[in-house]
Amino acid sequence: MKTEIFFLNTWEEITRLREFATTAEVNGGIRVTIEDTMDKTITGKQMACIHIIYRQFAEALNNAGYDIQRAINMKGIRFPISFTEENVKEIFGRPVIRSLYPKKRSHTNLSTTETREVFEVLNAAMAKVFAISLPWPDRFNQ
Repeated sequence: MKTEIFFLNTWEEITRLREFATTAEVNGGIRVTIEDTMDKTITGKQMACIHIIYRQFAEALNNAGYDIQRAINMKGIRFPISFTEENVKEIFGRPVIRSLYPKKRSHTNLSTTETREVFEVLNAAMAKVFAISLPWPDRFNQ
């Protein structure tokens, strides 16, 4: 029996191999064992959840009376700047990603499990520092 090992780098390649194996098996016999060693990348639903979380953290921080004090060089006046989904991501989210995964820069580079870990670390830090903790978004708490 001849054994060949192929390394597949994308889900598209895995899908094509599965289709080939099915066709070949029907036409006379081939045995293919597929072992998924890649961790799946972040899903569209997870990306949507991340955006919801940042927006909810921004709303919770603003409702709790926190703001970002930035000196705007306009006659020395300081303006209170409210939290937004985007600045929560930049101020809190990206540093957590860089701390946990130094080679990754954004959520789009994270796996499904890494995405959840970033949320857990961020949520624990927000609870400790600001007394704000949120559940992972689902269809009931968006």
